[in-house]
Order: sequence, then structure tokens, then C-alpha cells
Amino acid sequence: MDISRVFTLLCAILLVLTLVLSITSLLVLKGTVEESEKWQLHAQALLGDIEVFAESNTSERDTHTEASKPSQSEPPSTDADVLYNKFYIRETNDKIGIYCDDGQLIRTLDVNVKTLSEKDQTRLKQGIRVNSWSELVSLIQDYE
Repeated sequence: MDISRVFTLLCAILLVLTLVLSITSLLVLKGTVEESEKWQLHAQALLGDIEVFAESNTSERDTHTEASKPSQSEPPSTDADVLYNKFYIRETNDKIGIYCDDGQLIRTLDVNVKTLSEKDQTRLKQGIRVNSWSELVSLIQDYE
């Protein structure tokens, strides 16, 4: 075999390997995009649940404030934004429950706690304090 045929064969093998790697990379990227979209929808649903919960608590708080102080006209409290940036995640009926800092259940994740490691089960029984939205989303991703 002369050198040009060997060189052509090597180029053809490199071309095939490059195509296989490119196709594999594209398939992995497609899976990653689909997974990101799934988590985006999940995060939007969680935010929707929390917004509904926050609105209902704000209206209850306003009703209680108006009933207890009818003659005063104060602007709404600004601590609602701070209150709903802190959460607890803990076991609830063998599932993972997300609670506001004041202890009210916002949402239950469809994750059976018994399928998690002993360490995670213990942490969830004690309750995990979450101090930010990003930490909440990160923990949810870890458990799901």
C-alpha cells in the first residue's frame, strides 16, 4: 500500500470518529436542554404555588390588621418579601414538604423519603433551613 492510500484511510477514520463524536455531543446537548426545560417548568410551578400562598397570607394579614386597628391606615408591611425568601424542607408523610419560615406547608414533592440515603432522611426529619430561592431550587434538584 502506498502512502497516499494510508493517509486517505486515516483521514476517513478521523472523519468518521469526528462525526460520531459530533452526533453524540448533539444528543447530549439535546438531553440537557430538555432537562433544563423540565426544571424551568418545575421552578415556575413552585413559584406559582408560593405566590398564591403569599397572596393568601397577605390578604389574611391585611384582614387581621384591619380588624385589630380599624382607625389606623398604615402601608402594608414590607417584611413579606423577606419572610418568603426563607423556607424549611422536611419530611411530611414520607414525602418532602416545603414550608414557609412560619411553618405553613407550601408544596409536597412527589419524592418518597425512604428511597433517600440515611443521612438525607435524618436531615429531612430534623428539617433543613433554606435561606434563598437558589438554595431551595438546588435542594429540590438534588432530591428529585
